Amino acid sequence: MNQLKSTMGAIREGWLGLSTPKKAGLITALLSIFLLVSGLSYYSQRVEYTTLFSGLEEADAGIIVNDLEAKAISYKLEDNGRTILIDDTQLDKYRIQLAVDGMMPETSTGFEIFDETSMMATDEDRNIMYQRAVTGELERAITSLQSVESAKVILSIPEGSVFGTEQPEASASVVIATKGNQQLSSATIQGVVSLVSGAVENLPANNIKIVDKSGNVLGNAALAGADEYSPELVSRYSAIVSSYEQQLQQKLMAALAPIYGMDNLSIALTAEMDFDSLEQEIVDYGDAAIRSQNVAATGGTVDVNEAAGETANDNTINSVISEEDGGQSSYEQTINNELDSTTTVRVSAPGTIKRVTATVIYNGTLSNEQKIQLDNITKATIGFDAGRNDRVEIEGIPFIATEEAADTIAESEAGIAFYLKEYGLYIAAGIGGLFILSLIAFFFRNSKEKKYRAFDEEMANATRIVEAKNVPQPPSVSIPETDQFDFTQNPKFQRDAKMKVYAKENPEMVADMIKIWMKDK
Repeated sequence: MNQLKSTMGAIREGWLGLSTPKKAGLITALLSIFLLVSGLSYYSQRVEYTTLFSGLEEADAGIIVNDLEAKAISYKLEDNGRTILIDDTQLDKYRIQLAVDGMMPETSTGFEIFDETSMMATDEDRNIMYQRAVTGELERAITSLQSVESAKVILSIPEGSVFGTEQPEASASVVIATKGNQQLSSATIQGVVSLVSGAVENLPANNIKIVDKSGNVLGNAALAGADEYSPELVSRYSAIVSSYEQQLQQKLMAALAPIYGMDNLSIALTAEMDFDSLEQEIVDYGDAAIRSQNVAATGGTVDVNEAAGETANDNTINSVISEEDGGQSSYEQTINNELDSTTTVRVSAPGTIKRVTATVIYNGTLSNEQKIQLDNITKATIGFDAGRNDRVEIEGIPFIATEEAADTIAESEAGIAFYLKEYGLYIAAGIGGLFILSLIAFFFRNSKEKKYRAFDEEMANATRIVEAKNVPQPPSVSIPETDQFDFTQNPKFQRDAKMKVYAKENPEMVADMIKIWMKDK
């Protein structure tokens, strides 16, 4: 306790001993430290909110809010309480906890509607409940898709007639809200159409309409993916080309990086692909086999080879020969052959590679031998085909250092921001602690110097009192040259040494001075 009082007294005396400009500067420094610590504390401890649920019913929102308050989790409400935002660091953990506790909000009613069926329910009531259950299950299934935030399904199921031979067709309308204004792909739209069509009896795909929250028609069975030149299909083909180029570039970088260094290479790859489908039919005929042969001859003796002449190898021979006696002979031959045939239908899938162009730039100069080695490695890696007019360019050009410096600066700034966010509070606390310790040391030093000044003044007063009483002055002390100490560099040591010598030579005088000093106190 005494130590605390002495410390506080020293601080108070040090403060009183400061001049007005020093006090103003000290107050400014303390305020700056306080603002710095407060700013870093806010920056490191601030909460980033992320949407937990949106479009909730009031009852579901109330249950979630009560649970958040019970678990002391920070949250915000938007959209008149229908949207709940919580701390981003606890989003995934809290979702899992809600699922475990069975508190996930369900805005649609599925087949659990039949869990509490009244005994008095009629067939019509059951049909309505069944339609509600199917609607709810479809909404849950569509909402579970990755790019869909919420969905609303409206079914129109007409009643069948016992007298009609054909049952009327059902129809459906689907309203979809996507996440982050994403665009649904044609494949997703077709999937939703197939899902709804398969869940409802006698619901043709053409009777399903899909729109977004803005009322724009997203597609139906006749439109989704029907145009082979649609922007969606073109985007899909572009994605395939980009993926193929990226794979080739990664393979080439993996092959060259261990040799030349990843930072010393710049690789660009361009692939041209043909997405036209090609169907080809090839028919191969085997050797001919004689199935039947008919020969007819009239007249005298007929030489077959002479009758056939140039058509001896033909399937049909019809020849008339004039004899020497004026008569005629005829020769007819018909051969029916049977041929074996093989039919091959070849369908080329879209995505055939038409041409590949690769450019490799090395950071530095390359000799002709090194260029040849780099060219051979590049061609072997990308599957170079001269028949496709593939092309490879190899160049050795020093890189500009500004890009590397910019990357280094960006990484450094990112690192500083990370450390400020993670450890800013501790850094500020350390700086503030050092500053406070410096102030305490400064106050102690001023207090001690003030005590020394006060003691010198007391000694001077005591000397004057002794002189007033005609007390003889102490003789001067002569110190041998070997025992002398140079006090010119340190006044404190000089004063202490003089006092010790004076007290040793004149103990009575010192005692009188102390008595006078104590009496004045």
